[in-house]
Amino acid sequence: MKNINLNIYVFTTKYVMKDKSPIVRVLHDEDGDWQFLGDEGNLQESDAMVVSLGEMIEFDNTLKEIIELPIGKQALRNDRGEPWYIYDL
Repeated sequence: MKNINLNIYVFTTKYVMKDKSPIVRVLHDEDGDWQFLGDEGNLQESDAMVVSLGEMIEFDNTLKEIIELPIGKQALRNDRGEPWYIYDL
């Protein structure tokens, strides 16, 4: 993890942070923002949470595998412990 600022804010959901839903989709969008999502559909704005990148890595250390995900890409997997696959947004 070279030169990665772990103090930047990232977006996730209460399902991930409070209900321990596995992160299955990570987006590094065109604005440089990060999103860490579970497999819940139909999310509402009230489901969103803002945490630090460091908190996300503590929550799921497999995120270290994709911490250098380029802007404009997303990483997907089927479940916790499964391999990540990288795609364009």
